[in-house]
Amino acid sequence: MVNKYEWLVQARDARTKTSGPSIQEALTIGCTIYVTSKFDDTWLSFYYMCDEGEVQVLKGKGNMGIGRDFMLLDRAFKDLAMYEANTEGWNVEVRG
Repeated sequence: MVNKYEWLVQARDARTKTSGPSIQEALTIGCTIYVTSKFDDTWLSFYYMCDEGEVQVLKGKGNMGIGRDFMLLDRAFKDLAMYEANTEGWNVEVRG
């Protein structure tokens, strides 16, 4: 048996094999999402799945962590969509 967060079901669509998963798909399958400010190059937050349906968000400045929060997966999706929509202020990157 495999938990649903350990695999990704993808509908057949026009996406090519060279394009990667969306931010939401990447978070769901266990990738770490890095969010950095384009105005303050020391600000960094990253999101990763720590449990089914729960995401841990670590916030830091430079090499120092300044906070940690847990949120439901749906809320993390909304936050990441907000960052993605504001391309002038934030850089959103999938790693892992």
